[in-house]
Amino acid sequence: MSLSAVFREIEKQTGYSFLVRNNDVDINQKISIDVENKSVEEVLEILFAGKNIRYEVDKKQISVYTPRQVKQGTVKGQVLDVSKEPIIGASVIVVGSTNGTITNFDGKFALEVTSFPVKLQVSYIGYKTQEIMVSDTKAIQVIMSEDTETLEEVVVVGYGSQKKANLTGAVASVKMDEVMANRPLSKAADALQGTVPGLLISSNGNAPGKSKSFQIRGAYSVGIKNADGSYGGTIKPLVLIDNVEGDLDLINPEDIETITVLKDAASAAIYGARAAGGVILVTTKRPKGATTFQLNYNNNFAFASAVNLPEQAPLTDYLKAYSHAAGDQFWTIGAPSVSKWLGYLEQYRSNPSSIKVEGDGLYKDADGAVYYLNEKDLVKNMLETSFQQTHNISMTGGTDKLRYRLSAGISIMMACLSQIKISIGV
Repeated sequence: MSLSAVFREIEKQTGYSFLVRNNDVDINQKISIDVENKSVEEVLEILFAGKNIRYEVDKKQISVYTPRQVKQGTVKGQVLDVSKEPIIGASVIVVGSTNGTITNFDGKFALEVTSFPVKLQVSYIGYKTQEIMVSDTKAIQVIMSEDTETLEEVVVVGYGSQKKANLTGAVASVKMDEVMANRPLSKAADALQGTVPGLLISSNGNAPGKSKSFQIRGAYSVGIKNADGSYGGTIKPLVLIDNVEGDLDLINPEDIETITVLKDAASAAIYGARAAGGVILVTTKRPKGATTFQLNYNNNFAFASAVNLPEQAPLTDYLKAYSHAAGDQFWTIGAPSVSKWLGYLEQYRSNPSSIKVEGDGLYKDADGAVYYLNEKDLVKNMLETSFQQTHNISMTGGTDKLRYRLSAGISIMMACLSQIKISIGV
């Protein structure tokens, strides 16, 4: 019996259909098979045993194919710059995998691959990343060109501007338009969080508009006495806005072009002892070249709510703890008894209609004592989702000799504390 005849018999008895991939299976080869009361998978295992044939079952379709031999090999090559000098330590990886290597002192590499063709990615700091398709084991040569955008990036420092590639100090620079990314932020400190390595930003409180604290370097623990008489703390960084000392919280982030953070002791050579805690340089936006009049407006709306609130203990746990600490007498209106309170709570929970309460779970017994039987999470009850909005408007224009930029912004931030609920005494 031929293999195709076996396929037809299986299709007839089971309702499955066969698909031969790539026409690389000889369906006319003779097969000898004798099975009874076997599942389709068991029959196929017996049918293809000892043969270079594989199968896949997808619902009612069985795909049959011959596995292709994997061609393995070694890709060798050399990575050079435009002047034909070897690039040492360039990264060479197979795209879409973790298989990779780096170039040696001669810029050469050798990489084992499992199949051809294969796409390689070659990268190195300061050079444009390249992707190359390799079809065989023939040695390749990769010429890498400089990434001018990275090397020409300008960083503002105290004595002017330098190319980022020429800097020797620990400097981090961010573009405010990139870190803002249309987020509803009203303070530059919020946009900087997590974008500058080594810059620690902490909050001074949860009230709307509360300022932020910055720390770059200069933390100390003991030995230095603060103005309030305490010891330890941090040295604040020097903040300069267009070379004028200022407060970063008082400037609209929409008016900021870039922020440069000088983190190491080299900044002290420019700004002296005041730079002991680092320096934050803020460069504001300004029109460049002749420009026509432009009026820009944008707004952001956001909602805020309190998170990580503590879980309130049940009232029974609170009363039992009070009883252990201060006895049975409770010092509130009518001097209620803790033991009676616990009894009323149990009765109210099992049958609320058995106790006549006033308002929102308030019960007065014959002695005039007041008992609260309807438990509430007072903390969550005083909080609500707040609404925040930010509006910014700017005007730019001018000629080659005279340029101007005017801007204004307003942020309205409501607190999460519900004023209405507090006023009625919840």
